[in-house]
Amino acid sequence: GMFGQGRAMDAIDQGLNIDARGFNIFAVGESGTGKTSTIERILKERAAGEPVPDDLLYVYCFRNPTKPRPIFVPPGSGQKLAMDMEGLIQELRQRVPRVLSESLIGHIRAGILGDTRNKAEELLKRASQAAAALNLVIEEEDDTLRVVPLHDEEPLDPESLETLDRPTRRKIEANMIAFQEHLDAFSYRRRQLERKHGKTTLAAEVRVITPLVEELFTEVMARYQKCGEGVADFLNEAKKHVLENHRSFLPLEDDEDAEDSDAHKPDRYLIYKVNVAVDHTDQVGAPVVVERIPKPDNLCGFFEHREAPGGLVTVHTMIRAGAFHQANGGYLLIQASDLLSHQNAWDSLKRTLRHREIRIEESTVSPESRPREAGTMKPGTVPIKLKTILVGSGDIYYVLKTEDDDFGRLFKIKADFEPYMRRSRNNVMKLAQFIGQVCREEGLLPIHRTGMLAVLVFASRNVGHKERLTNRKADLLDLVAEANFFARERRARAIRDTDVKLAIATRTKREGTAQDMLHREIREGTIIIQTRDTAVGQINGIALQANGGLHVHRQRRNGQHERHRRFFRILSAIRRDI
Repeated sequence: GMFGQGRAMDAIDQGLNIDARGFNIFAVGESGTGKTSTIERILKERAAGEPVPDDLLYVYCFRNPTKPRPIFVPPGSGQKLAMDMEGLIQELRQRVPRVLSESLIGHIRAGILGDTRNKAEELLKRASQAAAALNLVIEEEDDTLRVVPLHDEEPLDPESLETLDRPTRRKIEANMIAFQEHLDAFSYRRRQLERKHGKTTLAAEVRVITPLVEELFTEVMARYQKCGEGVADFLNEAKKHVLENHRSFLPLEDDEDAEDSDAHKPDRYLIYKVNVAVDHTDQVGAPVVVERIPKPDNLCGFFEHREAPGGLVTVHTMIRAGAFHQANGGYLLIQASDLLSHQNAWDSLKRTLRHREIRIEESTVSPESRPREAGTMKPGTVPIKLKTILVGSGDIYYVLKTEDDDFGRLFKIKADFEPYMRRSRNNVMKLAQFIGQVCREEGLLPIHRTGMLAVLVFASRNVGHKERLTNRKADLLDLVAEANFFARERRARAIRDTDVKLAIATRTKREGTAQDMLHREIREGTIIIQTRDTAVGQINGIALQANGGLHVHRQRRNGQHERHRRFFRILSAIRRDI
């Protein structure tokens, strides 16, 4: 377990146990103190004993096609429902054409068609009688009606009509104009008859396939009756849509060329498919998600697109879940510096935590560089319940706390990882045990007690206090890894103090360029440091400057400039005169 960080451990424990709005955690501390690894281990241990959250699905909304519906189902049920819907679609594609080609529906269609033809013939008979009364005749060719005038009981073509005398021609034209009203009425009634024929045939087909559709959907509904209203509503709407659009399950007339054009045709059955956005089939306990690239799309989800005439299009099956979806019901861990390095990522995180819902939005790419899209998609929002933990430096924490009013309301728990711990017997033993455990896990040589003592000395020197030990365990582990290299070079069986000291000396030499340059400038007289006698207005001092893992002693001489010396000479002269 973590040692030397009691304050931070208590804060994390409190933040994880408080189930209220805004009690998310910001872990503050220097790099190398083990913040991320410690928090990740704590979260995984805690999550292992918590329930597995529900799967998240996106399904087509038949009432509002541009707004896919999110649905929660018990863990592991999402993939099963998706596979069952795939099987149902395949079965409908096989059985609907078979049912609609059976003799029963053939007899029904023939009866409906015969009745429609009788009524159409009756309409045509009445129209023909009205035409005969006006010395006209109706001719039908390719479902197109043509009115032809008669003269001496012979049909007239346009050329013959022009040869008649003017009174006869005017009388024929008047009859044709008078018949136009009858013709319009006849055309309207025939269109109505055709529509009624189509509706009657469609209703008959629906009656025939309803038992099949009911059977298939009832079987699926029975498996998911405990999954809530969301699944039941989707299946009922899908069943209704199948009955109303059952002809989409018939083979297309151009199926021979379908293979060549499939890439450019939308899937007719896509609306019945289920998008399993978050699958917890193999999940044990609550999820712990560590998002390494916290862009807005990676946090809140995004749309994939495919090419289509007019631009790019997307559908509900192309929605991809983000880190918030994956961590819902569990824990989300993010590095604050990574979050702030991505445009709009901080705003996306705040908006999600503030409203406690995930809203998938269009890409944050500028409109000029964004590809042209045909239509928009606005999925329903997903309610969330999770703990968010940010890890960062003190600078980031205080900048956010000072500059952003929302920060304090969203991250109410500060877990402060201290850079050092007290050099007590208990802490020394725990640190020694920790280093020994890492040596075993990483396959390093065991560390001898003299080597451990040298590491402890380094841990105190690292913080510049003999009664403290550094909490930057990453620095200690790097030192042990280098010492292990030297121990193996001399074919030793353990890491001793000589190896540790050699590792420190090598590191000092490797990183000592700045210090060597400083000493050279002092020797050459570029920097004047006077250590003997006395001088007016001059103070020598030493400044400690951290350079990587090396502390450089930088000598400084205040008042070394000539104008400073002149000032103090004048000041001394004034004092003597006084």
